This record gives sequence, structure tokens and C-alpha cells, in this order.
Amino acid sequence: MPASFLKKNEQLVYSAVGLVALFLLLVALNFLLTLAPVRIDLTQGNLYTLSPGTKKILRNLSSPVKVKLYVSQGESVPVPLRGFAQRVEDLVREFKQAGGSNIVVERYNPRPDSEEEDAAQLDGIEPQQLVSGEQFYLGVAVSQLDRKQAIPAISPQRERLIEYDLVRAVARVASTERPKIGLMAGLPVLGEKFNPFTRQSSEPWVLASELKREFEVKEVSISAKEIDKDINVLLLIHPRLGAPPTLEYALDQFVLRGGKLIAFVDPYAYFDQQQPMMPGMPP
Repeated sequence: MPASFLKKNEQLVYSAVGLVALFLLLVALNFLLTLAPVRIDLTQGNLYTLSPGTKKILRNLSSPVKVKLYVSQGESVPVPLRGFAQRVEDLVREFKQAGGSNIVVERYNPRPDSEEEDAAQLDGIEPQQLVSGEQFYLGVAVSQLDRKQAIPAISPQRERLIEYDLVRAVARVASTERPKIGLMAGLPVLGEKFNPFTRQSSEPWVLASELKREFEVKEVSISAKEIDKDINVLLLIHPRLGAPPTLEYALDQFVLRGGKLIAFVDPYAYFDQQQPMMPGMPP
């Protein structure tokens, strides 16, 4: 046989072997990737990458928390809504990965007139109405022992806050006591029983009402000379120019001992401009 013919056949054999080897390598790589619990978050702002605070809460759970995900499946569900439901499910998986054995995930498909639908309604999950008139379930029930929190209906409009809603529910059921925060304000954030200038009372701000839903709120006087030792987080809201000099020292000592201070100061505060001044006092 001519040498050129043998050389040509050798090249063909080597090429065939190379293609087979490349194919096997790709199959093996694909298999390994399916086993790896890694997901690339390509959303704007990394919506489905857990924040450090969320990971800390999940890692510090002392006992298992059950997360029951209710999501309807079927051809009647619009494709965009199916994609959104899949992203919610991916986020729940991220919670499971961060929490390990202390996060127990259960997934249900509440079909009409099924036991899963009855369970969803008992857990406080609300049906959402599709354009076709059919009902669609997408919600989460979080529980630990006899404590339970529900996210009745998850909608795409609240996509950026899903992580917050979910970790808040986990934190609520995992703690028997609400965390305490201090609130020091130069404005009537907590409301007033009687204002001597307006001779009227005022209701608490919406902010105060929301804080009381999540925390035990302890009012701290703007003239306090020290911050109580049982307060680790202090909200300082618009202390105003008339605050006593002892305030700065009290805040300084609070931060030095490890307290967390969140200050809201605005020279153009709208509500401060509405406050009546004492007679003869310049604005």
C-alpha cells in the first residue's frame, strides 16, 4: 500500500477517536454539572442571589423550618407565569442550600378539588385568577412547631421583594420572641395623645405601625442621657436642631458599646416644616 494512503487512514482514525473522546468528555461534563448545586444568576440586580443577611439567618436556625411551596402546574398556566413560578422555586432551593438540614422543602400542585388544594387553603394560600377564568396557586407556607406564617399569593409585581418576604416568614416562625429596637424621634412618629400647640392628638405614622408588626418597639426620649442596655438597634429619626447636647454623648456611648445606629436626618423634612413653633421662636 502506498505510504500516503496509510497516512490518510491514520488521520481519519485519529479524527474519529478524537470526536468520540470529545463526545464522551461533553457527556461526562454535563453529568457533573447536573450534580453540582450551582446556579448562575443572570437577572438584573442578582434577584436570586441570597444576601449575606439571609444566609446568616438560615445558617443560624436552631431547629428545622418547613417551607411548603404551592404552585399550580398545567398547560392552562401562561408561559410567563410558569417561568416566574420556576424562578420562585429556584429561590426556595437557594434557601434549602443555605439552610441545609434546617430547611425542609415540600412542593405541592394544588389541582382543583384535590387534597393539595384543601391543604393550600388550610395553610392560608389564596388562589389567583387567570385571564381564562381558571384559578392558579403560587404561595408559600412556613412553619415550625405550632408557629406558622403564610405568603398567600406571590405575584410578579413583587418579584424584587420575594427573598425579603420569605426570610421574614422564616425568621418569624424560628423565634419565640420578637427582636427589640429603640426608637428615638424629634417628630411624633409614634403619635401624640395631646399636642399643646395644636390642641389635637395625632395617630402613629405608618412607619411606626409597620415596625410594631415586626419588632418590639421601645420609645427612647430625645433627652435621654444614655441608651438602655437591652437595646441593640436604635432608630434615630430627625433629632432636630433643638436636641440637647447630651444626645450626642449618649449616641456616642451606644455605638462604642457595639450598638447599631440607623439615623434619618433631612434638612428639608416635610413633617418638620409642619410642626408649630413656640411663640417668638424663629423657624
